[in-house]
Amino acid sequence: RLSPTALKVQFGLVRAAARMDRFNCMKLEFRLAQRLLAHPDFALGVRLFAGGGQGALPRWTPAELDKVSAAHVAALFRPRDDDHLLNLAPAPLFNAPDREHVFH
Repeated sequence: RLSPTALKVQFGLVRAAARMDRFNCMKLEFRLAQRLLAHPDFALGVRLFAGGGQGALPRWTPAELDKVSAAHVAALFRPRDDDHLLNLAPAPLFNAPDREHVFH
């Protein structure tokens, strides 16, 4: 009942995040969110989660995990032309090895 595309993207994100600092991970998550909002599986997933598709089998695009190409997933991860506009200043929270001091 889960989107095959979303599963592969999540797996790729976990693997990529293991090699990134928190700041760049947040930038990547923002980029992926922008692209996945436009994917047809997003609207379908929201309807299913909200109960609008009760009892119906989802029609994911593509429908099977092995049909989600590595090229399609890689394209979702590629930098966007407007990535430079996402000019987030690294906050102490992202760079602090021990975040306890941020919350106390």
